[in-house]
Amino acid sequence: MKKGITVIGSSGVGKTTLVRSLFEDERLKDIIDTPKRFITRDPRKGDNLIENSYVSAEELEKLQSNNDLAVAWDRVLDKTMHYAFAKPAKGKIAVYSANNAIYQYPDKVNPSGFFQETIIVGITASYEDRLQRLKDRSPDLFEKKAEQIKLRLADSADNVIPHVDHVFVNVEDVDKSKRLFCDFVYNLIKSELS
Repeated sequence: MKKGITVIGSSGVGKTTLVRSLFEDERLKDIIDTPKRFITRDPRKGDNLIENSYVSAEELEKLQSNNDLAVAWDRVLDKTMHYAFAKPAKGKIAVYSANNAIYQYPDKVNPSGFFQETIIVGITASYEDRLQRLKDRSPDLFEKKAEQIKLRLADSADNVIPHVDHVFVNVEDVDKSKRLFCDFVYNLIKSELS
């Protein structure tokens, strides 16, 4: 049996918004857990400070050596950033929200093959929606790191499709997408994780 659900997709497809919506759903909120995500970069304007902890590479290495992490991986944009998830709460279904680096750099995932032991759901969205979400979410990236924005948007949302078990298309209507995503995940849990 699979060990949870991993939601992946290009920058700006709406992964975080969709995963957060699961905790608003009465059917799901008590059975799932989104483990804390650690990132080795400084926070940006618009970052989710509840979902993410920003740590140094040394702090992340210490968490890993203390066996406090479920998985770690690297992502290369304008520099290498390290990511990791804490272990999920016992008795809950883990829902991880990760970037496409988990399939782009599989040799950088530790333990190897971790995400393949989960149901991988790829989120897609239009280029225009992604661009607007990135502007809304990370205005400082547009001001200070235009090259990184180009790299993020060059990673087409459709690139994820060959690497996932299921695809969810995130539409412009946020409330509709959130409802549909909750139904989608609920049915996944009933059919593949029960």
